[in-house]
Amino acid sequence: MIRRILLLAVCIGCACSGTITLGSPGPDVISEQAAQQHGLTRAWFTQVQVDSSRGRLGELILDEGTLFLVSDQSVVTGIDAATGVTRWTVEVGNRNYPAFTPAANRKFVAVVNGSSLYVLNRVNGKLLWKTKLDGAPGAGPALSQQRVYVPLLDGRLAAYRLLPVKEEVSEAAQKEVLTAEQRAARDLARLDSLRLEQDVPPPLYAQVPGRALIQPVVTRENEGEENVVWATDQGYLCAGRIDRKDQKALELRYRLHTDAPIVAQPSYLPPDANVLSDSGLVVAGSEDGFVYGIRERNGEQVWRFSTGEPIVEDPVVLGRFVFVANQLGGMYCVDAKSGSQVWWTPEVTRFIAASKERVYATDKIGLLHVLSARTGTGLDTIAATMLPIKLTNPESDRLFLASTTGMIQCLHEPEMTQSLVRKIPPKEIEPSTTLASAKAASKEESSEESKEPTHTASSKHSGSSGGGSKSSGSKSSGGSKLGGTKSGASKTAGAKSKKGGMGDFGGAGAGGGKKRKKGKGGLDAGAMPGMIPGAAKQ
Repeated sequence: MIRRILLLAVCIGCACSGTITLGSPGPDVISEQAAQQHGLTRAWFTQVQVDSSRGRLGELILDEGTLFLVSDQSVVTGIDAATGVTRWTVEVGNRNYPAFTPAANRKFVAVVNGSSLYVLNRVNGKLLWKTKLDGAPGAGPALSQQRVYVPLLDGRLAAYRLLPVKEEVSEAAQKEVLTAEQRAARDLARLDSLRLEQDVPPPLYAQVPGRALIQPVVTRENEGEENVVWATDQGYLCAGRIDRKDQKALELRYRLHTDAPIVAQPSYLPPDANVLSDSGLVVAGSEDGFVYGIRERNGEQVWRFSTGEPIVEDPVVLGRFVFVANQLGGMYCVDAKSGSQVWWTPEVTRFIAASKERVYATDKIGLLHVLSARTGTGLDTIAATMLPIKLTNPESDRLFLASTTGMIQCLHEPEMTQSLVRKIPPKEIEPSTTLASAKAASKEESSEESKEPTHTASSKHSGSSGGGSKSSGSKSSGGSKLGGTKSGASKTAGAKSKKGGMGDFGGAGAGGGKKRKKGKGGLDAGAMPGMIPGAAKQ
């Protein structure tokens, strides 16, 4: 009798909590009723293959509409992010060896297991190529369209060439006129049958001080070159380049030396009329408490912003805005162009996702905070401690939450039936690009870069406020150096900034001479359309 009373009390308590209700799919799922109480709806939930006796879900990434998951048993799973349907599941390498965060692009998924690198077919999960690394890996890989980059513990970054087996296409097939559906089906079939050459050139290396413990980020790539940035635990943010017409070296273009280790993955914003029209922007956070805005083309420091405490989570760039949280709790929204503070909110330690009007973030104990996108004001909190894996999603407005036992669910605001797309897929570059076009592209890049000073050496900032930059609350005696060149024209914002004004959340139409009405809380009216220029609803 006592047991029955206790069981009834537990059921009533769970129902009242709003997190689990009678008839819910399981204890690791936020019920539809509970989601609706917080202005959300549940798009789907699914259970992925995890050994319940000893396996745990470890890593989760999102790339162009597909979720890729890796368990601590080195089982990799691909899931359709729109429907929750599992596309494939494979075991990679040795289940007793650690598997790092994977990387994905339109064709491949790269996974490091132990000291080996595996490249899978994105469409079906088939193993295409593997190799033994020349050293112990420090983090997961990054993928360009032609290479996979792996950071090593000895400070090297290794670049491995991926060579698809050439497919012979008949002249009749080339001239065949296809509908859009037929063309899409043909492209999917080609990806499904994709193969890689097994005999590839030796990897290229770049050596920098310290250990590379976070994933690299591929920034700019075209027919003539590809660029990558990575960081080390000695506080170096490094940028490398491979010339695609003379693929003999991974050259170090420049490096920024901060005053503490960099343990958060940098973010990259492609050229944007609202931020930098002539260059991409690299945003990196350091344990010195600063987040840096770096001109990708030449390493010039555009701005530096102080959060006051170490930064250990990845800064997230959404259009014109940067979201960065410090280790003790508190997230800043920073203008990506000027480096000035738009708003600040306490407690939260990591950005999760954003819709048109709301920003979602998590705190140290796993609560999900709902914030006003205009002011950062807290609107709601959602009990989600039973779902400790929360995907940081800069690509769309969807919330992806998972338990360590492999239960995953997707939440979104009810009116957002179609996912907002903030990431424009990169232009596909064919490996058969002619040497002439590669030289032309390289010449164009060189002419643009010649207008800016380049930086090849490293030096620390002089002064706590960033040299010749403007900052609130402190003075500086000289120009800050990045690679030995002064960047005194750059602006720095302190942890408290009076400058408000927040434009579209990566939306089109910012600038161009039109005056825009200001909304309350320092945010422009009509902000947060959720889409960057050129992106479209899917």
